[in-house]
Amino acid sequence: MVGPSGSGKSTILKLILGYYPVQKGNVSVLGSKNVSMIHQESHIFDDTIRNNLNMELVQTDETLLKCMEFVDLPEFKLDQNICEDGSNLSGGQVQRIGIARTIAHLKEVLLCDEITASLDAQTAIEIENRILDLKEETVLYVTHKYFDETLKKFDCILVFKQGRIVEQGSFEELMKNKGDFFSLKNKGHI
Repeated sequence: MVGPSGSGKSTILKLILGYYPVQKGNVSVLGSKNVSMIHQESHIFDDTIRNNLNMELVQTDETLLKCMEFVDLPEFKLDQNICEDGSNLSGGQVQRIGIARTIAHLKEVLLCDEITASLDAQTAIEIENRILDLKEETVLYVTHKYFDETLKKFDCILVFKQGRIVEQGSFEELMKNKGDFFSLKNKGHI
């Protein structure tokens, strides 16, 4: 899902999760128990990385270490303590721990809301590609920044404008149509 700020992308995710009441029509996605969400900002607790990843759903150390590799943090130790809100980490490290937490407890549908905003371009591309390479999950991805090679991997891109979907299609179709998506790409908004 792409579009300018305030166009409704994050609102769609919040409707799916039931954060907002649906005023007209309905929204259903296999039930909320089948949905995982990676937020732009993740809360970090004053505790070990293991406990920050596990939360109340315990995973094996092997699974947690694979999740840390997934987000390019293999140098972190599971027994390493981190401070409340990640004050002893960089913004990118906090964001990657939040992604690893969700990957450790992945469900059938994965919602992603600006999950690479604090990451450098190369790390963002690598993590986005790993997420898009997931085989069993349906991924709904909200972003303002994307790279052509990543955008080409999506089955369908929804273009939002003023709370409505104004275009949809593959990267190639949308670029060929020279509509809102084409305009956003050329202005550097995505």
